[in-house]
Amino acid sequence: MRHGRRLLMAACLLAMATPALAQPGADAPAVRVRLLELHGPRAVAVHSPDGMLSVLGRPDGQPLARLEPGDLVEIGLRNGELRVTTPVGQLFALSLTLVPETGFTLALTDGTSPPLTRRYPGTLTITPTDDGTALQLVNHAPLEDYVASVVGREYGFDDVEGAKAMAVLVRTYALRTSGKYGSAYDLVDHASSQVYEGLDRQTEAARTATQATAGEVLTYDGALIEAVYSASSGGHTADNDDVWDASPLPYLRGKPDPYDRNSPYASWETTIDRNRLLQWLSASYGFECDGFLLGDRSPDGRVTTIELLRNGKTYRVVPANEFRLLVNRHFGKETLRSTHFTARRRGNTYLLSGSGFGHGVGLSQYGALEMSRQGRSYRDILAFYFDGTRLASMDDLAMPYPAPALAAEDAPAAHGVPPVEQVVRTAAQTTSPARTPTAVPAASGQTAPPEGNARPKPRRRVGW
Repeated sequence: MRHGRRLLMAACLLAMATPALAQPGADAPAVRVRLLELHGPRAVAVHSPDGMLSVLGRPDGQPLARLEPGDLVEIGLRNGELRVTTPVGQLFALSLTLVPETGFTLALTDGTSPPLTRRYPGTLTITPTDDGTALQLVNHAPLEDYVASVVGREYGFDDVEGAKAMAVLVRTYALRTSGKYGSAYDLVDHASSQVYEGLDRQTEAARTATQATAGEVLTYDGALIEAVYSASSGGHTADNDDVWDASPLPYLRGKPDPYDRNSPYASWETTIDRNRLLQWLSASYGFECDGFLLGDRSPDGRVTTIELLRNGKTYRVVPANEFRLLVNRHFGKETLRSTHFTARRRGNTYLLSGSGFGHGVGLSQYGALEMSRQGRSYRDILAFYFDGTRLASMDDLAMPYPAPALAAEDAPAAHGVPPVEQVVRTAAQTTSPARTPTAVPAASGQTAPPEGNARPKPRRRVGW
């Protein structure tokens, strides 16, 4: 923090007459969520509409200022520091914590169009990012408020039993993720964790479900599970190790899903421009890609690998789920909706046809909705999608919780393109391999699926 600034001294004098404030709900479980990371925020404005807002930034914990309801705090960057403007004056700091009495409203003010404004519970800690180019915004949110907000955003249906199942999974995922991103925060607010957009996303069903299941988590052998879910399984859930580079988990084994067969995504078809796709793949992987193969398939028909071609030969092999996410980041999330698909070339376009929406591992949200409509309880829903698991109170489990290997959607990598595996081919069929595949060890106490389940379907060549 810089010293000697007149306005900062004025704020400190004000602070000396103000007692230190305890964080609201400090004894309640909380999660630390990094907000708006994908926007790279450089300037924000914060206010508390209905209560006092304390601005903390002193080593002794005393507030720099206490603001009246509605008073605005504007935070930007200047020479690697935070520039903080309040009705009291302007000050500079290396970190700042805003403690409202009743939640806060956060707005991006760096030219975002349309302007982005959201309401959040808890407190907000602000620091410059490590490279000093953006603000790192971390919401310390009460766990149950976070759960209700995510359920409202990620599930969105109005059935209570399906929402209860989701609340248990959202809570389990959040607790298991503790420590994944280091010491500053546990989760991000986008699909690399769970989509969290604040209090305005809470629905009546989400609030009811969260309250009814408060503190409940899903466990296997006494430990928190990988609580993953997707929109639609397409009629058959997927093995976790067919989708991600991970050890097989006994409660994430693929199975027929009769409850999802009538979802809006039971069958879909879309087209994509061939030149645009190949240009995007070339830019993403650093070589001139001129086509691709649909590689191995899982027993339920999902593509598990994609072979990228250079000069008509396999040059690099990537996981199919990684390929799906990469395509969707450029062309929109409804382009390649799942890895249960086929592809055909028609002139300068690819015709993609498939079923399901998302990675297909764990709970299907449309399946949960159908089970709820048929009168099944959230316990029935969780028991169907996660074999051998048990509901437990989070108070009965030991802390800290381990960080997960998977994420709700973008697992296992949160950023960029993770390393890829090269499938062994004959010399005439392949050129420079990406790298030699490394065996994935079996998790303790778990067994791999039978070898007969790994028999691939024939490849289909696309892109010539």
